Amino acid sequence: MFAIYLRSYENSWTAFPDAVPTLQLLKSIGKTVGIITNGNHEQQAKKISRIGISPLLDLFFTSEQMGHAKPTRSAFILPCEKTGFSPSQVLYVGDNFHVDIEGARAAGLQAMHLDREGAEQPMTLRHLTDLVPLL
Repeated sequence: MFAIYLRSYENSWTAFPDAVPTLQLLKSIGKTVGIITNGNHEQQAKKISRIGISPLLDLFFTSEQMGHAKPTRSAFILPCEKTGFSPSQVLYVGDNFHVDIEGARAAGLQAMHLDREGAEQPMTLRHLTDLVPLL
């Protein structure tokens, strides 16, 4: 039963329509692009490949690989250290306010909330394409 569920789940993976164009634009203007996820490393790598964003990423960190999960400070600091960026140089975009945004800000990163449902809060994006003019 779980195998059927897992196959169905994996077959439903798709990128949001704004993901690839935004990542392409960020890369074209010389930005370093990466992912920090709490998901299982193997599954997240498979997902990134399947939805077509793997070639657009410079960095990919999982909590499993790092030994630290968001929102802990280390989950944000370790990728910064490994890439040579100071936390203040990094803009983190995430969809979970507590785990992503509060965690990143507590670690000293700049952070913007991606809320596709449209909550109108300061530093909140509705679409990834809204990010580029802010850079």
